[in-house]
Amino acid sequence: LHRHVIDPNDADVFIYSWNPSLADAFDRLYAPVRAAYARHAPLMRKIKRGALPGCKGCSSGSVSWACTVREAEVLMSGHERARGFQYDTIVFARPDVILFKDVNALELGADPRATVMPSPNWGDFFL
Repeated sequence: LHRHVIDPNDADVFIYSWNPSLADAFDRLYAPVRAAYARHAPLMRKIKRGALPGCKGCSSGSVSWACTVREAEVLMSGHERARGFQYDTIVFARPDVILFKDVNALELGADPRATVMPSPNWGDFFL
């Protein structure tokens, strides 16, 4: 991620992780502008009980992913409001995915309404 996304784009990093034990490693590796770490178990219990509004019968993986994206966006939009600007392009990426070529954020942001994925059915691996 550093070599192919963060460094070439001089990108700010925001981290939301369900694994608090990774906080020190992620903070050291990525020096995030903002980060939050939470335990995953409480969310999973709510999903399994059907206690999340609108999520009866939802896939636990999909709900977990959507909650992660939402929490990362909350961190980022809070930073935008505090600094008085908006990011032009946002890249969501998992830290366990290896990329082999640079991602040019300016090219991704050509259409401000676009969602770009590297190929169909990649799910939460890269967005």
